[in-house]
Amino acid sequence: MKSEHFIEGLVSESIKLVAETPPLFPDRTQAGKQLAEILAQDTYTDPVIVAIPKGGVPVALPIQDRLKAPLYLFFAAKIPFSSDRRFGIGAMTTVGPYLNDELIDLFGSDDERIKSGLEYASEVIKRNMAELDQISPLPDLEGKTAILVDDGISTGYTALAAATSLKSLHAQRIIVASPVANTSSLSRLLSKGFEHVVVHQSDSPGFIVDNFYRAFPDLSPLEVRDMLVA
Repeated sequence: MKSEHFIEGLVSESIKLVAETPPLFPDRTQAGKQLAEILAQDTYTDPVIVAIPKGGVPVALPIQDRLKAPLYLFFAAKIPFSSDRRFGIGAMTTVGPYLNDELIDLFGSDDERIKSGLEYASEVIKRNMAELDQISPLPDLEGKTAILVDDGISTGYTALAAATSLKSLHAQRIIVASPVANTSSLSRLLSKGFEHVVVHQSDSPGFIVDNFYRAFPDLSPLEVRDMLVA
C-alpha cells in the first residue's frame, strides 16, 4: 500500500505539470454554450439533460436552452483516496459505487481507506440531495436519450459511475458531455459502450479540470437553486 505522503506527492506533481496551462473557458456557463453548439449538430430521441451537481448545472443550462430539453439532476461524488478531494479512487452514485481497480492495484488495497472514501462520498451525496430536495427527480428513462453533463472529466470514474447508473435505469442512449476531458478517460468510456461529446480533450498526465477555466468557483446549494429557477 502506498503511503498518504506518496499519494500527496503524486498529486502535487500533477498540479505542477499543468500549472502553466492557459484557461480555455472564461467560466462554466460559457463552456456550456460551446458544448451546446456541438451537441446541437446531432439529433436525439426524446432527450433529457442530466446534470451532475454542483458544477455540472451551469454547464447544462445552456444545453437545456439550446436543445429545448428538460433538465434533471443526478447525484454523484468522487470516492477520495487522499486528503485532496479532487482525486478519487472511483465514484459513488445513488445507485451504488464504481471503483477504479487500476488505482487500487497501483496504490494497494487499503480496506480502511476505501471504506472511509465510500463513507465520505455517500455523505456528500446525502447532503447535496437534502440541500436540493425540491428539484424534480429523474423521470422514467426508458426510450429516452440521456445527455449526462459535468464540468470536466478527469479520471472519468464519476462520469462512468453515473453513465452506468443511467444505463441501469434503461436509458436508450447515453451521451457523456463535458467541456473538457482527459483522453484516456474518454477511451475508457468508449470501451464501456458510452458515447461522448467534448469541446476539448487533453492527454496531459497532470490533467486537472480547474486549470481549463479562468473562473471555477465552488458553488453553494443556494447558487445552484437560483440557477435552476432563474
